[in-house]
Amino acid sequence: MKQISVFHILAAHGHVPFAPLLGHYVDLVYPFSYDFWLKWGMEWMKTCDCVLRLAGESPGADKEVAEAEKLGIPVYYSIGELLKNEIGS
Repeated sequence: MKQISVFHILAAHGHVPFAPLLGHYVDLVYPFSYDFWLKWGMEWMKTCDCVLRLAGESPGADKEVAEAEKLGIPVYYSIGELLKNEIGS
């Protein structure tokens, strides 16, 4: 799971990452709709210093990027780029 590995890398560098995928584990026990999880992630994103968009097709991640840009939250497309800027550390 790439998102979990990236979470670990960022945490090891002193960041406090938020990974929307973690909601999946709650959903296994207490299912909610896709729209709920998208809204949940968007609300948490408002508290973030930046967004890291991982490679790969994801309509939800594309919506998160659009919302981040609308809110003026920087969007990075690689871990190296994010770490170079040391956002939120």
